[in-house]
Amino acid sequence: MKARLALGAIVLVALLADATAATRRKAVLNPVLPPPGPGEAHVRHDAIALNFSDVNVRRGGFYIATPLKFPVTLGNEGAGVVRGVGPGAREFKAGDRVGWVMSGGSYARWKVIAATQVVRLPASVSYEAAAATLFQGMTAHYLAC
Repeated sequence: MKARLALGAIVLVALLADATAATRRKAVLNPVLPPPGPGEAHVRHDAIALNFSDVNVRRGGFYIATPLKFPVTLGNEGAGVVRGVGPGAREFKAGDRVGWVMSGGSYARWKVIAATQVVRLPASVSYEAAAATLFQGMTAHYLAC
């Protein structure tokens, strides 16, 4: 399955912001992704979420504890498949279905992420459902407690 990230009719490798409110497409035919380090997983993105907070980050009108260093790959949520793990990431293996939130760089085909930031997805949950609801579920839980 190929990663799906569509904006209009253009399939993107990554969507970068090179300054607040300015975006550009970065066409990289064979990008080199570093291998996962200790405690990290290399994940392929099969679905990503687009939230209003992403729009606000681009506008510069959203609270961010640490100022962004441009260029930055946008997107904070997604779901996909583990392609490999680094030493110490024993809870996951290649082929595992996972989702994540609050991890920049989701508007891309793949990334390396700390294994502690991903959760295993049950087979009954689609990538699209996971990408679209994980953060909303965390928000609902937070507000209910």
